[in-house]
Amino acid sequence: MLQRAKIIGSLTFRYVEPITIVGVVFLILSLISAYGIRRLERRLNLK
Repeated sequence: MLQRAKIIGSLTFRYVEPITIVGVVFLILSLISAYGIRRLERRLNLK
């Protein structure tokens, strides 16, 4: 994703927007995966 953002930035000479979007997407995916892992850990500790 970051490489694609760099390519878009080089084509349009606007780097801030694509890299910011990649950062936001990465943050959202990280939060979702952390939440899922936390739920999985709780579920496995109940046994």
